[in-house]
Order: sequence, then C-alpha cells, then structure tokens
Amino acid sequence: MNSIVAPSANGRQPQVALVVCGKFHYFNYVPFLEQAGALSQFIFSHRVSGKGRLGGSARLRNLFIKEYLFQFHTRLLGDRLGNLLHPLYHWQWDRTAAAVLRPCDVLHFLMHGNCRAVITRARKFNAVCLGEAVNSYPDDYQAQIDQEYADLGLPGRPVRPRFVDRIKDEIPRVDRILVPSSFVEESYVKHGIRREKMIRLAYGANLQDFTPGPGGGSIFKVVCTGQVTLRKGHQYLLRAWKALNLPSAELHCCGFVDQRLIGRLQAIGAPNVIFHGSLPKAELVRRLQSADLFVFPTVEDGFGIAILEAMACGLPVIASTNCGAPDIMTDGREGRVVQARSVEALMRAIEESYRDQASARAMGMAGRALVENKYNWSNYASSLVEIYRTLLTEQVKTGRGGVM
Repeated sequence: MNSIVAPSANGRQPQVALVVCGKFHYFNYVPFLEQAGALSQFIFSHRVSGKGRLGGSARLRNLFIKEYLFQFHTRLLGDRLGNLLHPLYHWQWDRTAAAVLRPCDVLHFLMHGNCRAVITRARKFNAVCLGEAVNSYPDDYQAQIDQEYADLGLPGRPVRPRFVDRIKDEIPRVDRILVPSSFVEESYVKHGIRREKMIRLAYGANLQDFTPGPGGGSIFKVVCTGQVTLRKGHQYLLRAWKALNLPSAELHCCGFVDQRLIGRLQAIGAPNVIFHGSLPKAELVRRLQSADLFVFPTVEDGFGIAILEAMACGLPVIASTNCGAPDIMTDGREGRVVQARSVEALMRAIEESYRDQASARAMGMAGRALVENKYNWSNYASSLVEIYRTLLTEQVKTGRGGVM
C-alpha cells in the first residue's frame, strides 16, 4: 500500500469536497471522514438515506436527478439513443455539481468522465484536485471488454467511445490520481501517466456487516458475487466448474444478471449452478456465511471489494490477477491468486479447496485476520486523511493549487 503520511499544513485539518457520480464504495468510509473533521462537503448522485448514514456535519447534496434520467431512459428506450442522450445526462450532473460546490482545500472526485466543470470550479478556489480512478486506463478497459464479446461472437460495443474520451479528458486536468491497485497503476503507466503522479491505496471491508458464519455443511458451496457479466469473468468460472463436475458441490452466483448474456453462459452447461440475481445486503451476507469458498474470476476490476467482504466472512478466496488481489493477498495464505482468463488455474485452485477443506478453512481465518488488522474502512479513511494532509502541505510549499 502506497499511502502518503505527513503533518497537516499550518496545523489544521484539510477541508475536502468529495464529489461522486456513481454508487461505488464511498458511503462505507464517509462517516469516518466526518469523524476526522476532514469532510466539508459530499455531493453524490444516488438517492439513499444519506443523513441517516452520515454524521451530518458535512454539507450533503444529493443530485439524484441524473440517476432518475438514466433509469427512465433505460425503461423507456433501452439502449436506443444512448450515444446521443447519455452525455446530456452527465453534462447535467457536472453543471449542477459545479454550481453547488463550495470552497475547499482538496477536491476528491470520481474520475468517471463527468466532472470537467467541477474541476474548473475547484480551480477557482485554488483547490488541489485528486481524481480517483476505479478501473484500468479507459482504452485498456474498453479493449478487455471488447475482447470478451468478440470471443463469444457477440455484436456491439458494450463501452461507449464518448464515455472513454470523457475520462481521458479529465486525466491531465488533475494534480494527482488515486488508484486502488497496482493493476490500475500499471495500466495508467503503460499509457504514459507518470508513476509519481499516482497514489495507491487499497480499499477496505465493512467488518460490522460482513462477519464469519457456519459454512456450507454437507454441500460444498462456492460463491461468486458481482454483476453476472463478461467483465466479471463468469464465462471462465462456468467452464472450470463444468470441467470439474464435483460431487455434492454447488456454485452460487449472486449479482445483477445481464439478460443479454445469460443464455450464452447457461449454454456452457455447468452443473449445479444457481443464479440468484441482485440480493439485499443481509441476504448476500447470509450466502457468504453459508459458503465454503469464494471465487472472483474477474477480467477487469480496479479493485474487488467483494474479495475483502468474503475475507471478512472468513472465506478462503480465489481471485484473478486483474483486480488488486496480488496487492493484498499472499498466495497460499488467504487463498489463491490465479491468472485472469485461465480456466485451468481456476480448476486447480477450486479442486484444491474442495479436496483439503481444513486448509481452506485456515486460509479463511487468515483472511479475516487480515481485514481486521489492515483492510477495513476505518484504516482506509485514516490513510486517506493523511493523503489529503500531504496534498495540502505540498500546495502550501509550492504556492500553487496543485502538486504536478
């Protein structure tokens, strides 16, 4: 983990505006930022009970109209006119967020291609701009997904080119880039972004909601959480599961199911697979607690928070190389790190846990200890506050609104 530690500039806590268009992971650590007195404003886009989950000291602005526009569009038109109208919805969010943004020392925002006006507004306050990249470099992101669709002979481009271009437009506008894993960092470096411009900080797990359970009992239960899409690598997991054909074993896939793909995935013919769809958090936790093994075969993930949640539930983890797992796991201690897109590697790792369940349980215990001691949201927020302090200190030293 590459967090920066430094004293506060002028002995005061930096005042941070957090701007997030997207649900993601932010509500997990915002209360800790509030407790530290570092969060001056939180602007977000999903209609959630923000005041009930936050302390209330920060100025909360819920600009959920953008999400309503997207949902209304999807229900009425599906994918039609998306290339024309989706940029307008993002433009509406950007302009509205910029209008309500208040003076701050640090602007921390999700680099999702819709904060250009927000950045311009923050520069007027002489704020340091910290963009957060939650996925690999936009061109790599698109290329990896396109490859999966092509491999299955599926038409269309699942990532819109204009969306990619908007993210690329934000990259040179920020002072520093917060990345969650070496997977993301190396992707950006490959495209010419200076390594010293990036700060790497792995995410955390919610230790209160995700706790160990009794396991799977007489049935060996494997759980995979996350959207059932080609990006998440279910096609490789299902092929491995079919080839293994383990007796008294079930594979449970929990998460939104892309209906355009489910027929192709089911045609693989893997036995004893249950697709649960999207589940409330309490039900998802129960599924993890009743399992024996967690598998995360993703093709592209900036960081798989689901890995840490599974560890928090005491599960051994099998995760691909393309999700930050190599940064946090020791192969053979908390589970196994396998090469992305490798059916054979998935087969070996799953069968190992199936044949030696005592060793697998020991790995699960090691995983729980790891998140308790290091990868939880309280620790994440503390490291983030130190990063804010360092950025503010560098701003004061250079006399500039940035550290480039």
